[in-house]
Amino acid sequence: PPGSGTFVSRGAVGGLSSLVEALRVVAERDLAPGLDVTRTVDPSQVYPSGAHLALVEVDPITCIPRVVSYHAVEDCGTIVNHAAVEEQVRGGIAMGLGGVLLEEFAYSVDGQPLSSTLLDYLVPLASDMPAELKLEHIESPSPHTALGSKGVGEGGTIGAFAAVANAVADAVAPLGVTLTDLPYSPDTLFRAIALAEGGDSS
Repeated sequence: PPGSGTFVSRGAVGGLSSLVEALRVVAERDLAPGLDVTRTVDPSQVYPSGAHLALVEVDPITCIPRVVSYHAVEDCGTIVNHAAVEEQVRGGIAMGLGGVLLEEFAYSVDGQPLSSTLLDYLVPLASDMPAELKLEHIESPSPHTALGSKGVGEGGTIGAFAAVANAVADAVAPLGVTLTDLPYSPDTLFRAIALAEGGDSS
């Protein structure tokens, strides 16, 4: 059958909605052998939303940024599986945090990749997650899906990326630092602080 692709949220929004619509048709008919029903759903009108807040501290000696606490509120419409949604958001926050603080495609001056393995390309660990992580959910059903689902695939990542990046920038702003290049690693922060203080950033 035709489909709109496998991108973004397609679980509850696409797959489950298609299944529910097909089952509703089956329920209205006699359950005769060989009954085939096909239903296609276009989830292009479905938009989840949320709000994220990160509290970040930057060590003045080592320039290591640390997310101290985090609070997120997500609205992915009708929640079908609360445990799955909770962990989807938690994993998305870890991914967003990693994109801001750790992950970098680094190259040498002659263009050779320097981060070709997980020994060099850092990803967030459980120890990088904030000790205080509070997640809340609002359920405002979508009128465009069978069960009112909106999807939650990207919510945690998008919110975390902005919240953590802005929190780090806010933490060093009193030093006259303006951050522009991710990731906000200790090395990046050290160079930016040294430059703001009029020193040598090399």
